[in-house]
Amino acid sequence: MTSTATAADLSSRKKPGESPTHTAFFYGTLMSPAILQRVIQNPSIALPSSHTTASPALLPGFRRHRVRHADYPAILPSKDRGACVRGTLVRGLSAADMVRLDYFEGTEYERRVVSVRVVEEGEKGEEEARDQGQGQAGKKGKEGKKKEKGEEDEEDEEDEATMVRAETYVWIAGRKQLEDREWDFEEFRREKMWRWTGRESSEYRDVEKLDESGGGNGEVDPTRGRGPEGEIGKGLERDSEKTEEVLESAV
Repeated sequence: MTSTATAADLSSRKKPGESPTHTAFFYGTLMSPAILQRVIQNPSIALPSSHTTASPALLPGFRRHRVRHADYPAILPSKDRGACVRGTLVRGLSAADMVRLDYFEGTEYERRVVSVRVVEEGEKGEEEARDQGQGQAGKKGKEGKKKEKGEEDEEDEEDEATMVRAETYVWIAGRKQLEDREWDFEEFRREKMWRWTGRESSEYRDVEKLDESGGGNGEVDPTRGRGPEGEIGKGLERDSEKTEEVLESAV
């Protein structure tokens, strides 16, 4: 079942605290605390906040792709050995937060329950290790013969114990819109995030000039309405203003 929300759904959402909290795995633009805060209207300045905590995590069995003519990525299940996506696991999201996230993601994605592994401090993610030719899948293949069966079983049990159930947004809008290349968060943060946060600083002016002069995607909106001035972005802002009015009238 596809989990999407309309602007009308936002105004009729449940209040935070009326239902259990949610845990979500983000692998694209929402790895940025600034963008996540804009979407869920988190009152804190930076994560972790009073009601959420964030930590790096790995999603096995999926691949991340660039979306054609868009700033954001997509993920799809993959049977490739060692397929894994690195992202951020956020705990403590409310039902209202999830409604806003559904609205933000739109009809291109479906919210699904997956199992992710939290990355411990100082531990390399599988993507980083694989880039160096030391991915866990390959490493286990080389070292498996040296290990006793009991030791391997203990490792498997330990891996299962560190897995966390979370919700994430899986692409359902068709493979034709996807590139085979991996999406790069650092590239996004450096060159494209200004379109999603509304920041106007010298850090982004050169990039903005390139887009205006035809160096970007022309008339195609690479946020597809999710920026502050887009249809989805404005819908989130209108909902935030309504919520503030309700809170003020209740005081």
